[in-house]
Amino acid sequence: MVTSDKEPMRSVAGGGAILVDPEDVLSIRSAIVNSVCDDVHRSIVVKKGIRNAVRFHASKIIKEYCKLYINTLM
Repeated sequence: MVTSDKEPMRSVAGGGAILVDPEDVLSIRSAIVNSVCDDVHRSIVVKKGIRNAVRFHASKIIKEYCKLYINTLM
């Protein structure tokens, strides 16, 4: 739920995480405290994370690899 604001994590998170500067301890601390103490914000991030996880479902990844391989062969 808390991750780096640097790539590739920013893209992978897809809005489903609190992004922080991984080199800024206060940024990390603030995000963790916020995620523990702010029920509304946490709920929003969790819902976005669940929706984002669909992008990485095995069946979707398999389809994308198949497209890639088929396009490579043509």
